[in-house]
Amino acid sequence: MKHVDSEKPVSQKVGWRENLMAINSFVRTLIALVVVSFIGMVSWVSYDFIHSKNSALKETQQELRQVSADLEKKSQEVVELQTTVAEKQQLIDQLDTAMRFLKVDRRMAELTVIEQSKDNESGELQTKVRFEEVDDDGKTLGKAKEFTIQGDLVYIDHWVVKFADQYVEEGALDKGTSLCLFKGLFGEFQKPSDAFSLDRSGERPAAYGRTDRISEFEQQIWDHFWEYANDPERAVQQGIRAAHGNAASIRVQPGKRYRLLLRASGGISIQPGEAVKPVRPAA
Repeated sequence: MKHVDSEKPVSQKVGWRENLMAINSFVRTLIALVVVSFIGMVSWVSYDFIHSKNSALKETQQELRQVSADLEKKSQEVVELQTTVAEKQQLIDQLDTAMRFLKVDRRMAELTVIEQSKDNESGELQTKVRFEEVDDDGKTLGKAKEFTIQGDLVYIDHWVVKFADQYVEEGALDKGTSLCLFKGLFGEFQKPSDAFSLDRSGERPAAYGRTDRISEFEQQIWDHFWEYANDPERAVQQGIRAAHGNAASIRVQPGKRYRLLLRASGGISIQPGEAVKPVRPAA
């Protein structure tokens, strides 16, 4: 029998190795591609993530800057609003003060009913009253005066000078309140020309100060009172709003005291006060 060589030809072995190497090379290349692709994908994902984060961060920073700008603007508006509120409050305070000045009532005098009785001969009612100028606390200034009138309706004749509101609001020294000069007192059955005299012309009302000395400004006003009353232009030059005579009246009752008040921006008003004990006539 013939001997058969079981080994393959050399050319076949070489081809198999080359194929194996080619396969190995392909696998390595494939693995390399996979790795590179993975790395690329990871890099892209990382870049996209970082880019997204950066974009979000930039947007957040932009939003923060906008919020900061808005807060600064709001803070400025708050400051401006506080300033406006402070100015408004100051104006309100000034107006409130001015209104209080306008409404200030100053006690000028008191009228006390001493007694009421019927005249034995005529049978008519007679009223004896005491007129006295006082300060704001009710303290008598000067000398009290007593009068007897027919009836029970008492008139108090007076001159009043009212200054422009701006002077009263500012509390001006000479023009911060109305001026009043009591002229006379008379009853309902008595002619005004026969009134009992109260303040004399040129004499300062006691309620205006501690002395009877009248200022040049007041003296000038009383000396030319009726000229101011009839000449509005001249009155305005002195800050006078109105100048006129008046006669406040009230029907009095026995045992009562009445207050005569002068409003800073107005004239005389009469208010009933407290009841008084029986008053003895002056000696």
